[in-house]
Amino acid sequence: GVFGKWTKPMERLQAGKVTQAELMAQYHHDNRALVWCIRLASLALMTLAFDMILSPLSAAPGSRRLLDTCACSLGSMLEGASQFVILLAALVLAVFVTTLTASVAWFDTRPHHCIVVIGLQVVLYLFF
Repeated sequence: GVFGKWTKPMERLQAGKVTQAELMAQYHHDNRALVWCIRLASLALMTLAFDMILSPLSAAPGSRRLLDTCACSLGSMLEGASQFVILLAALVLAVFVTTLTASVAWFDTRPHHCIVVIGLQVVLYLFF
């Protein structure tokens, strides 16, 4: 509620004299750093999760090993390339989902930013 928005920074009372503006600036700076750390950790975990979801796709075509005998280890190169493509797809999905989640979370405080970011995501999704 409204009461919590104004009293929450008061948990950070420290010895010394600072203005309310300085206290709020330091409070927002500390929160911003924490939020970015959480966002980056979430992106890394989301990428790992999507990689785990998509990794069985690399085992599906078993005929790549047959190419090793007749095409000078072309099958091994294709297997490495498929792992890279799967990891790249996992990263793209993770960025998309993380950005979507962050923009939906902004809806309460920044509705215009939220609508613009979701609109851009829809446009990028439709054209790519």
